[in-house]
Amino acid sequence: MSHRAEGSGVLRAVGVALVLLLGVAGCVPSPPDPVESPSPEVIPGPRLGDRLDDDGTIPLDLALDLFAAGFGPIDGGDPDAVELPVHSGTMAIRGLMRHWEELTPDQQSTVDAIFESGARDEAETGDAADLEGTDLGGRVVPALRMEPTESIRGITALVAEVQAELEDLLGRRLSVPIEAGASDAVADPKYHAFAWANIGGSHVGAGRMDACEIDVLQPGWDVIDTPQFRTLIAHEVMHCFQFDGAGGVADVADGASWVVEGGATFAAVAVAPTDYFDARWDEWLREPRIPLSKREYDALGVFAVAEQEGADVWQHLVPLLQAGDTAAGLELLFDRPREEALTAIARRLVREPRVGPEWDSDGPHITTAQGAIGIILFTGASIDEVATILPFATAPYTIGFEAGSEVIDVAVFGGRGVIGVPRGATDEVGTEFLRRYCVTGFCECPGGGVLGTELPPGARLGLALTSPHPSAPSTVTIQASTTSQAEACGNRTPGEVLVVRFDSPEPFEVHGGHCIVQDSGDLLIQAGDGRMPQGYDAPTEHRDDVAISIYKNPASAPHAGSVDLSVGGVRHSGGSTILVSPDGLSGSFALDSGYAGEWVCAGFVTPEEAFGTG
Repeated sequence: MSHRAEGSGVLRAVGVALVLLLGVAGCVPSPPDPVESPSPEVIPGPRLGDRLDDDGTIPLDLALDLFAAGFGPIDGGDPDAVELPVHSGTMAIRGLMRHWEELTPDQQSTVDAIFESGARDEAETGDAADLEGTDLGGRVVPALRMEPTESIRGITALVAEVQAELEDLLGRRLSVPIEAGASDAVADPKYHAFAWANIGGSHVGAGRMDACEIDVLQPGWDVIDTPQFRTLIAHEVMHCFQFDGAGGVADVADGASWVVEGGATFAAVAVAPTDYFDARWDEWLREPRIPLSKREYDALGVFAVAEQEGADVWQHLVPLLQAGDTAAGLELLFDRPREEALTAIARRLVREPRVGPEWDSDGPHITTAQGAIGIILFTGASIDEVATILPFATAPYTIGFEAGSEVIDVAVFGGRGVIGVPRGATDEVGTEFLRRYCVTGFCECPGGGVLGTELPPGARLGLALTSPHPSAPSTVTIQASTTSQAEACGNRTPGEVLVVRFDSPEPFEVHGGHCIVQDSGDLLIQAGDGRMPQGYDAPTEHRDDVAISIYKNPASAPHAGSVDLSVGGVRHSGGSTILVSPDGLSGSFALDSGYAGEWVCAGFVTPEEAFGTG
């Protein structure tokens, strides 16, 4: 029986509590049945990536804690301060190599001890006969460094097979041998294996290595024959290719964890797709708002997205170590600008294939998890969703509508990305975006004119957002509302005069004034302030102490334009949202101060007619 992780996303419905949306699946391949799976448990607690430095590198305190948790006690290390996400000790080792000169002599001695073993048999590199007929294709055969048992001897064959597969995918050969074997140097390890670079017989150094060592610790001995152990070994062998890159060992020690650990994890599930890294898939899919620079093993997803987008991921897996910062790494991996790469990631994380195939994620042994926020609008309702998007993070959404909805307005401020219509076009979302959508059958006004982009009944929109700023968080506001076809078409019956009706903070009206169309096409709505026509009998709802001016280009975003309001001699201005009907004769407004309402014009006049000029 295969183990699959349930998918989950957040569903927000206007007027109801938050619930979980389950089972939004991508294309999930069937894995082989596991045998005594050694897959790491999913343990709630602080994320490992949260403790990474801003550039994705490993700080000293985290390296010490990783060592203490997986290898054993070390001065300054707290084994309870970190939950081990995988059974690989390489992240701890490369972190300590990065800070080697900062370690005390006692700490260095503690680290040195894990590389020693009286049980090792430092045999020469084996030959093909030892590997039960494995076709090595001329590649270097791993050495065996312990008195072999049948099971432990299988490590060398496994490493050779995985190395051959990775060399074919990467299009490069290792320049040094892999020496793999079992080690009993650690008394009570939690790690199953780790890789390290042997430089002149030492694990310390920053130059070219003489051999890549893969040590299998005692907990790994019992699971050598499982499919999941093959996945772990593939992860370690990929580290060997990273050590062998153009920059040498220092690139791995100093590398961003999303590149080093994420790249090794992606390679591992590609050549050995089991459930071993399912929890890392879940983290990638469920937590889209985590910046890429704060990811490690769960960054396997960014490589899967790049491959979906047509990038030659295998060509870049090793050169990425020399890309520089996160932005440069993304641009190299995707072969496109940072903004486009992040938008592609956000779109794939929506996981709504009904919008289109490019709105879903796929990858080796991917799970069904989902992290997109689902917004459901009831008829006649509206919602404001405010989110903070960090640099190199994403914010995926789906927007759905109650049956019976006719016209939907969607506005986005402060973010950047794309919005997609099922079986339709994808529109770019800038820092100011407004689009009107209409359900099939409600898109044409009786007097002529099309209301907006057509939506099939029951459809959902996909919305993929990122921060427009490469180094600072962005506050993004999503406004969505539904209205009727009649309201959207502006079919409110014009009266004798302009009427402005307020519904918040209290209901009242202002009668009289002008609806002016300027030469530029801009609208100027002016009501009150003594503009009542002679002989007009105002209703009791009218207030003489209110004056309002609305200045708006009908084609501009909702928060563009201005409203100047005076109530009882107190002026209210500042931020506002203004929507205009297709015919321009009516519309609605909302001020940040709390005043909101709508206007209905009796007709349009020119500036000359309104002001008696010309």
